[in-house]
Amino acid sequence: MAESDVKKYRIIFRGEIEPGLDLDVVKKSLAQLFKTTPERIEKLFSGKQVTLNKDLDELSAQSYVTELQSAGAICVIEPMPEITPSIADGTPQSPSDSTSTISDTVASARATVSKGIETLTTVIAPSIFPKLYIAGWILSAFGMCFIFCTYIFIIMFIGSTLFDHIADNTNLIDDLPVIIGFLAYFIPIVIGILIIGALIKPFFAPPIVKRFSLPLSRKKETALFIFIEKLCHSIGQALPSTIEIDFSVNATTSYNRGLVSFLEDELTLTLGLPVVSEFTIEELSSLLAHEFAHFTDKMTMRLYYIITSVNSWFARIVFEQDTVDMKLTIWDETASNSLIRLLVLFLKIFVLLAKNLCRALMFAGHGISRYYVRQMEFEADRYSARLVGSYVCESALLKIHVLNKASKESFQRLKKLKNQNDTSLPDNFIQLISTLHNQMTEDEISAAKGNAIIPKKGLFDSHPTDTERIEKIRSLRAKGTFQSDKPANTLFSNFDEITKIASARFYRESLGLRFNQKDLISTQDFLAIPEPEQTIDIAKPVSKFI
Repeated sequence: MAESDVKKYRIIFRGEIEPGLDLDVVKKSLAQLFKTTPERIEKLFSGKQVTLNKDLDELSAQSYVTELQSAGAICVIEPMPEITPSIADGTPQSPSDSTSTISDTVASARATVSKGIETLTTVIAPSIFPKLYIAGWILSAFGMCFIFCTYIFIIMFIGSTLFDHIADNTNLIDDLPVIIGFLAYFIPIVIGILIIGALIKPFFAPPIVKRFSLPLSRKKETALFIFIEKLCHSIGQALPSTIEIDFSVNATTSYNRGLVSFLEDELTLTLGLPVVSEFTIEELSSLLAHEFAHFTDKMTMRLYYIITSVNSWFARIVFEQDTVDMKLTIWDETASNSLIRLLVLFLKIFVLLAKNLCRALMFAGHGISRYYVRQMEFEADRYSARLVGSYVCESALLKIHVLNKASKESFQRLKKLKNQNDTSLPDNFIQLISTLHNQMTEDEISAAKGNAIIPKKGLFDSHPTDTERIEKIRSLRAKGTFQSDKPANTLFSNFDEITKIASARFYRESLGLRFNQKDLISTQDFLAIPEPEQTIDIAKPVSKFI
């Protein structure tokens, strides 16, 4: 296709910013992103429509808007008109004013990163798996597919049986007394519909808490991307197509778009901000090496994805509530009519039956895949230990448990109902986690680490316990080839700024909280508010926040 035939787009800005953000902070972020003066940025907020960039292909336009969103600006992508208005005077056309500026930025980032990762050059040799091992992986993956197909078959079987009953048993109404015939014909129909509804619910009902993540821009976070590139080279893994941040106490690699990403091999790396905040670079490298190790071999990577996807799908149904579950709970708690409560109870019974079926299939899946998933986890730990050493690898594993405790405490703080009119929220949720983490006593830290080393072996455990992992890590006695005790957050251009932007969006998009800019207060002020006895569930609609 000729270049002239490619559809072009322009980026429109109308002075709008992300809800909950401070205008001055956004302007400052845009000035840093565009590398220009505050005066020129001020012209963008004149109230008029401004074309920030033009003649972009769709991918470039999406990338451009993502960068601006990370700074807090709301932009719109529009197809290029036949005659495009000129860009407003004094408005930068791209985040970097010139090629030389981009080069200077990259060179500066490389210099910053090289001070901490000059030893991140050794390539770890991949393991060579025997053919019998690969065959076992393939059989396990087929077994997981069979389990999922069994679930679909059960739905189809019940649906077919129900259809046959509707079509073939109409004579029950005529042959039996009216009431008995009516009940004999319609009760199985109602029960069949409810069972099918409970079984297909997981395909359509979204989870209560929406997944939140914020993509990072390579142009803005150059140092981080260079670090990831070097780490991927050491592991023998290609650079992820996307790097995101979220609020989990972990770092994960996944196919975010499901089957599409799986087929196109588009890997997404998600960095948990609590981990970045409190880990050193070498501890973060340990987590990332573990995650990337799952994807070093293309064959096992795809088999591992199939197995874990089916396991995770059933586990989500069994252990997590979706929006339908939440509505049933709310109706059960608020219904004043006994008949309605009885009906809700009846519906919850069928949901429970569906969950128990999924639980049985989940355990069957764990039994089929247990050995190979556990071996994959041990193999991933081997990569981590050989990169940063057994001691750092174990330290990072234990530190996650300590951070998890601080994170849970932070979420509990958000649930506190201060008074009837108080909608205060910390302007930086990551700083809240960090503060609570640093305030933990030695006894609390020891207790949190102790939870990691308590053996909890089960026949159907799909993953090894942390105790088993630590034993394997210690047995390697690896010294590692990379050391850096610098804070991991130094890899970001402005960690405090991005965590504040992410916090405001997390409150709105994931937790569903509504607030004004004045409700965002400093962590110190938030912690200074006396704790009440009453708490709220941030996963449910609450008038205080809505």
